Amino acid sequence: MSKNCQMSNVNCQLLKHILVAVLFVVSVSASAEHLTIVGINDTHSMVLPDTDGKGGFLRQRALLDSVRAADKNVIAVHAGDAVQGTPFFNYFGGEVEYQSLDSLGFDYIILGNHEFDNGILELYKYYSRVKAPKLCANYKFSDPRMQQLFKPYDIVSIGGKRVAFMGINVNPEGLLNADNIKGLTYTSAVKAANELARELKEEKKADYVVMVSHIGYRQEDPGQEADIDVIKESEYIDIVVGGHSHTVIKPNNGSADAPSVVKNKNGKDVLITQTGIYGKRMTIIDLDLETGEVSHKLVWIDSRLDQRAAEYKAMAEWINGFRKVIDEDNSRIICYSAQKLMNREPNEAPAWLADAMMDMRSDFYTGKLDGAVINKGGIRHPIPEGAISEGFLKGLLPFYNNFEVIKVSGKDLKEALKVMALRGGDGLSRGFHVEYDADFNIIKATLNGKPIKDKKNYYILTIYYLATGGDFLESFKNGKVIYRDDKNYLDRVRDYLLKLNRKKMKLEHDKSSRMFLVN
Repeated sequence: MSKNCQMSNVNCQLLKHILVAVLFVVSVSASAEHLTIVGINDTHSMVLPDTDGKGGFLRQRALLDSVRAADKNVIAVHAGDAVQGTPFFNYFGGEVEYQSLDSLGFDYIILGNHEFDNGILELYKYYSRVKAPKLCANYKFSDPRMQQLFKPYDIVSIGGKRVAFMGINVNPEGLLNADNIKGLTYTSAVKAANELARELKEEKKADYVVMVSHIGYRQEDPGQEADIDVIKESEYIDIVVGGHSHTVIKPNNGSADAPSVVKNKNGKDVLITQTGIYGKRMTIIDLDLETGEVSHKLVWIDSRLDQRAAEYKAMAEWINGFRKVIDEDNSRIICYSAQKLMNREPNEAPAWLADAMMDMRSDFYTGKLDGAVINKGGIRHPIPEGAISEGFLKGLLPFYNNFEVIKVSGKDLKEALKVMALRGGDGLSRGFHVEYDADFNIIKATLNGKPIKDKKNYYILTIYYLATGGDFLESFKNGKVIYRDDKNYLDRVRDYLLKLNRKKMKLEHDKSSRMFLVN
């Protein structure tokens, strides 16, 4: 549990301005009858403020310290995916993000799926240095060094009450590269969470159970369990601090598609929180330890915190040392974009990349090819209008992968298209036209003007991760690999963009849709 901050009178006045004038934190009793839980999730290496001016580690630290100064009973929690999303991770492997978890003073952290992006050995290299307690109740590791890093739960005593925190992690099957999770065994989130919560309440005599999870608000992918699934089967969980689905959960059921209060198995209200993505918000939960009443606020991480954040000069200088390396790559322009392309909803950047894959395929493959498929999850940012730098491209396509051409049946191709429809589409090259209904059944699918037939074979350009069933495209595993490229596909895309630039052409896309929901 965090200790009180010692502050000068000047800083106390500044704190008062932050807490009262800016309305960052609900004023609560500083007595032992209340616990403040501060949660954040899916910060994804956004060390500095994003292009919209929101977020940044120094500001997050300023808010956390302000909350700690206002209430002596504070628990700060990070619900996973601290890494992957900006060049800080691509260049330094997690050194900046993981060390910052302790600089910000998190009391508990859990794994996200992106913590495994460089494999378990690389994860151990950085994660083992983090001092914050690491919670994990439903993963087991064959490597004893990894296993000893985690405990399934922790219990703190506050004001005569026992509050348990437990960590629940996402099902890696179909989500993560199998090579990166060798030796990891997963237990169902619903099973593990509810069995442990029962044990904590009945045997460990916990008064409250807080589930810190990285499984998502609701099920979005085949076979994946989510917070709502856990709570509907639960009798013992009181609060969820969640992550993974990048959901912004507003207070007081402020969003119809993501209510903050969900009924458990016995009809009791359970609070679920989540802050979105890139560390632009924190959730601040007030738990009345006497009555069990709970409420939460969502707090923007923005320029109003800059005055307080400026106090952390040593941390700022440390970050700037890494930033200088990235800035060098950001100064190298490789191409220009004629327009802004969104990376999801709508899936403009993935569709552009699928088209670009078809355009560049002659550089490495000259055989038969019908179309290209790329997952939007691998494209981490929108593409801005204007200059595209070397550094931006590395952050846009951060995962190491190789292009592959697979021969797949029309039946398996349509099964893959259904999975894509479930998540609102992925990147399909020009020539695809796919219609699906409200139940995500494919009702029409054509490729290059002809219906996709179940028994016909199609030659599809994709990446190794998808060809081996990644991102839940299980049916692609039935295909036969016709060609596998030996270069990282990032290098292929860079070469393609440099070639465009030499021809004085710009990155451009017609923004046409390839997948359609039909009422």
